[in-house]
Amino acid sequence: MADRSDSNNEQPKTTKTSVPPRLRARLRDPESEMPHSKFRIPLYPYQERWIKDRSRFKIAVKATQIGYSFAAALEAVLDCLVHRTLWIVLSRGERQSLEFMQKVQELTKALRIVGSKLETSFFDKADILQHEVKFPNGSRIIGLPANPDTARGYTGNMILDEFAFHQHDREIWAAAFGRVSRGNLKLRVLSTPNGCRGKYYEMAKEVGLTNREQGIGNREQSGSVLSVPCSRSPIPSSAFSGHWCDVHTAVAQGCPIDVAALRQAIGDEETWQQEYECVFLASSANYIPLEMILECQSPEATTVLPSEFGIRNSEIGNREQGVGNREQGIATAPRQTLSRAGGNREQQERKREEGTRNRKMEQNQEQDNSASYSLFPVPCSLFFGYDVGRVRDLAVLAVVEKVGDVFWTRALIEMPGATFAAQEQVLRDVIPHCVRGAVDSTGLGMEMAERLAAQFPGKVEPVTFTLARKQDLAIRMKRSFEERAIRIPDSRELRRDLNAVKRIVTEAGNIRFDAERDADHGHADRFWALALALHAADRRRIPVASGGIESERDWYEPSRPALRDEGAGPDALFSTDSLEARLLTRAARTDSTGEIAWA
Repeated sequence: MADRSDSNNEQPKTTKTSVPPRLRARLRDPESEMPHSKFRIPLYPYQERWIKDRSRFKIAVKATQIGYSFAAALEAVLDCLVHRTLWIVLSRGERQSLEFMQKVQELTKALRIVGSKLETSFFDKADILQHEVKFPNGSRIIGLPANPDTARGYTGNMILDEFAFHQHDREIWAAAFGRVSRGNLKLRVLSTPNGCRGKYYEMAKEVGLTNREQGIGNREQSGSVLSVPCSRSPIPSSAFSGHWCDVHTAVAQGCPIDVAALRQAIGDEETWQQEYECVFLASSANYIPLEMILECQSPEATTVLPSEFGIRNSEIGNREQGVGNREQGIATAPRQTLSRAGGNREQQERKREEGTRNRKMEQNQEQDNSASYSLFPVPCSLFFGYDVGRVRDLAVLAVVEKVGDVFWTRALIEMPGATFAAQEQVLRDVIPHCVRGAVDSTGLGMEMAERLAAQFPGKVEPVTFTLARKQDLAIRMKRSFEERAIRIPDSRELRRDLNAVKRIVTEAGNIRFDAERDADHGHADRFWALALALHAADRRRIPVASGGIESERDWYEPSRPALRDEGAGPDALFSTDSLEARLLTRAARTDSTGEIAWA
């Protein structure tokens, strides 16, 4: 039985159906003028260089969305008109394959217009299908999702589009290269960088297209042109002709991209460097450099809430009690103490037995000390983030205050070994004093997050740590450090956690943010708690008790409290139409002196 590639996909024979002579002359000599030049397809110089390069093997390292796939599609279409041949395009997936074939179809339709001016019906006979375009001379262009099996099904010229993102890239490469071994068949490889890994990176490195990392990422925001031509490989021994074009080179040659606006909008320097400046980033590196962390340290950032926030600081517990590792923990409501998060069980039992008598004594003590924790007029500037932990990981609650455009760290509660009940009580004490917060609802934290979201509608957002969500949290965190929009205390443990998270590119080409788990120091838990607090502060609306699933109704819009009358009761401090007002005024009362106390 004959081989499939020989019987079904052999090179087409000659045919009487051909391209008009004048058009054929233009296609064979790109330097000549096209008849009816007003129909000429406009190209940027780097696109023209790609098409005019007649090398058998070509590779391009290019920025995203600058028109290289269009140039590759045009080259294939022109080659199909001059020769009876077959081009196979392998894209990352079905959607990308259809997108590439859309370019082929648009070019074919454009050539129909040109053909009508040349008084030929050649292009009218082209058969345009979803995954295939057939020309009257027998040439074909077929678009397929990339996998080794589809690559082995044909013999013809190959285009590996966005090859750095193909799964099973080495198997695809072996299959694709075998399909172009006959005669003078061509191979085109083009992609945006995707880390220092995979077959595409190895090929680009061999051709000499990966050694421009130094200096590219440190350009001025306005963008300067890298004086490296998009031309042949500088390495004579390479079989591939190399082309390189970043966004700055493309813009200098006419591509209409607003570099400054795009860079500001993308908000992530690593993504910008790799997607637009053609930098092959290391697959695993510390995401936030230590130097950047040190620049955002401030002695005014705190791990314990200052007394002016109207929340009395009380002892959480020490290591022997199993909760916290500080002499003082975060603040809580004056009528409650965080010792319930861990303290001595006998003491707690004794308190419960004493009941009303002790509660009255505590209220009297609060009134005596009211001057030391009087209600601060802007408590709604506080946001919290909570990363759950129990045995292997550290449970951490972070609280930040927004002052202008800067987020100041105000508290970090670390609860090693604390029970889930104790952790939940800490959160219940803190949440009423914050605008809103985000709670880790992954795995162990799901049940607690659901209860808190139900008890504090609109103030608690459960967050599940998916790859996409962790990427969003990490990018927001780094952007805050890059823009110096965050202040952190001088804490060795916090610095270690912030510097421990790495940006990892997996074998499948996905980006993952993670840190090594340490038996003594956790799993970068302080990083994620702080990231969740920034996430909560950055969201203008969150769904009420939705379990993290956004709906079109039940939105909570927090209102900032305003001090309208200094001597008035709690209604003067909070907008009475807000949910927060109802929650806080319910727990507050005005004593005979007009001072606010907590019931």
